[in-house]
This record gives sequence, structure tokens and C-alpha cells, in this order.
Amino acid sequence: GKNRLKNRIEVKLDYSEIDDQDDVQASLVHRLDYSDQRMTAYLFSELISGDKILTSPQPSISTNMTSLFSGTYDGLSFSTEGYFSYKPNRQWSFSGDAVFELIEPDNNAAAGYHLAFTEKVNYVRYVPNARMRRIYEVEQYVSYDMFDFSANGNVTLGALGFYAGYYPTGWAKISTKIKMQQDFETDVQELGFGLYADITFSKFDLGLEYENGMRTDDDLGLLLERDEQRWQVKVKKTF
Repeated sequence: GKNRLKNRIEVKLDYSEIDDQDDVQASLVHRLDYSDQRMTAYLFSELISGDKILTSPQPSISTNMTSLFSGTYDGLSFSTEGYFSYKPNRQWSFSGDAVFELIEPDNNAAAGYHLAFTEKVNYVRYVPNARMRRIYEVEQYVSYDMFDFSANGNVTLGALGFYAGYYPTGWAKISTKIKMQQDFETDVQELGFGLYADITFSKFDLGLEYENGMRTDDDLGLLLERDEQRWQVKVKKTF
């Protein structure tokens, strides 16, 4: 197929009046997309200025906050995200993305930024001469998140994860997941491990899960050392 490049720019102006309160918001959006037989990529950017800008919550598990900053504010917002995926053949695939978000309220109460990177590598081994039948699959990913907000301080998280799945038959799957996370500001370390078994038929599904999670205490004495285990059985019957 032919290479495809798309470029889009959008300008929007919103005006609202509620109980004699006038709110004006202007936004500029740009998106660039590229795709061919082996690669897909896009770059998305958005600039917003005005009143009642809505922000998405930035969760922080290790600091036990529901969010670093969320809600609406008057001021300026800028965000950009770049993503790519590359698949040289049936077996291998590579992907990655980067995100930058900037918040600049007029009162400077919760000004700050969020920076994130993610990288993922996946390999699938298929049964010879069987187009879709998998034998096993392995995946590795790395992520990095940094939040810097004047109202809540800094949070820097790094994570490394692994996944492996084995398919002994077309209707059975055994898999495992491992995730290690580090909070570089508080020195909290988390380790998660899971084992899964799934049996799938046309009208009957059975799933078994075991997960174990461990967390160290932090330098501030706000979080205690933790060790959790979870078992789950899922059964689904379709009539």
C-alpha cells in the first residue's frame, strides 16, 4: 500500500454565560499522522487558553494522593503526545510514546508539568503453517513518569515490566506478569507478580488468577511496608 501522511489543524472558540459570568476559551489543535505497511506514528498537540480549563487527574499511587492536580482553572494549558509502532514482520513489534503536559493557571496555585515516556517490545511465536495459532508470546516494557506541580511537589516514577504467555492448545493459555516500580522521590519500591490460566470455548470460559504485590516503606514514614496476595476464579457460561 501507499504511504499515508495526514495533517490536520483545528481552531475553536467557546463562549458561555452562566449567571452573568462570562467564560471564554480558545484552543488550537494539531495532529500529524503517518502510516505504511510496517509503521504507524502520530503527533498530537493542543494549546488551550481561557476560562474553566478542564485538566485530567494525575494519579500518584506511591504518595497516596488521589491526584496531584485536577479540576478546572483559568489560564493556559499545553499538551503534546508522540507515538510510534513498528512491526518488521509477524513475530516482532516495537512501540513507544512520549507525553508532555503543561499547566499554567493565572493564580499560579497549581502550575506545573507532567512528562512521560513508554517503550514496549513484543515477540510472538506462531505454529508453523498456521496463520493465527500462537505457541508463546513475550513482552517487555519500560515507563517513566515525572510530575512537578508547585502545589504538591515532585513525583518521579519508573517501571519495568515483563509478560509471557504460553498456548498449549488453541483453547488454553498460561501466562505470567512481573512489574517493578520505583518512586525516586520517596524511595518507595513496588513489585507485582501474577500467574494466570485461561480456558476458552465457544460457550464456556474458565479463568484462574494469582497475584502477589509487595511495597517497601518510604523515607517520610507516611507509607508502611506492605505484602498482599489475591486469588480469583472466573467462570462464564453462555446459553
